[in-house]
Amino acid sequence: MIAAEQQRSDRERDRIEAEARKVEALERMAAMVERESRTAVDRIAERTAVMEQNAVAMAGPAELVSRNCQGVATAAGQALSNARTVAAATKELAAAIREISGQIAHRYHGYRNA
Repeated sequence: MIAAEQQRSDRERDRIEAEARKVEALERMAAMVERESRTAVDRIAERTAVMEQNAVAMAGPAELVSRNCQGVATAAGQALSNARTVAAATKELAAAIREISGQIAHRYHGYRNA
């Protein structure tokens, strides 16, 4: 009878330890996803800002040249528009990543509290 109780106690301890390892693995995974996502979004934002600055810098001189070359001005305007579109998409991507990270954290806390 004592051996059966000891076995039940050992199984419960093993279950709790396994759950703790599972929670720990989920925490590490969520932290890695958040860290790598944040790094990727930061890189995209930096490069997008440079692209936008370049596009703005190109748009000014292109307007001066547009008397002779309307195509150059149109291309610079398109580049600026594209840079702004990428910047807006980057913001949306960052928001989506934050939402996903929040969902992962929420699920992690659900597993942890279960």
